[in-house]
Amino acid sequence: MTKTGRWFDQGNRGRRRFRTSKGVPPRHQRSARVLHNLGENGAVVIVDLIYGLPGQEPGSVAHDIRFLAEETPVHGLDLYALRRFPEAPLEQAVANGRLPPFPDESAQAVLLAEGEAALQRFDFEPFAPRHWRRSPRERSLYNRCARRNADILPFGSAAGGRLGPYTLAAERNYEAYIDALQNRRKPVTVLLPPPPPQ
Repeated sequence: MTKTGRWFDQGNRGRRRFRTSKGVPPRHQRSARVLHNLGENGAVVIVDLIYGLPGQEPGSVAHDIRFLAEETPVHGLDLYALRRFPEAPLEQAVANGRLPPFPDESAQAVLLAEGEAALQRFDFEPFAPRHWRRSPRERSLYNRCARRNADILPFGSAAGGRLGPYTLAAERNYEAYIDALQNRRKPVTVLLPPPPPQ
């Protein structure tokens, strides 16, 4: 059994749900292998796609959707606009010229329209705002569980979750995340206690 299979077998007991986030582009073959591995071990595979990233050009979101639809066992895809924060490293990299500029609003609208058209072309159906599926196994459990304060264990770089009253998040830097795993350290970088009662 693969490492993913063992993890899934051990962690898929009880009421816990798992939230996966991959810190590499979806067209990357390593991502495809991970997604296949998860699917073969019974996981419901949902991928969040972000549009509005620096230098993102027309056709790129549709290309990623085509790749995921044809090359992976993905059950659902979510389309999200990039949330920008003024002091974030991404903003600074664009401002300093280390990254190309962000697409403007009209270019983002094109990316979204192309993405929605590609999702329809590959038989994904919209079932909630920003959420599309091509299998009834995709039920947006993460969002439902989050609203009910259920335990959600983060699995993957930048994934977030909750365990009891605590909020936790995995290492956002993909290389640091992999390094932690290879050195048998837990890649959790955020562990927040519940807010004090008011």
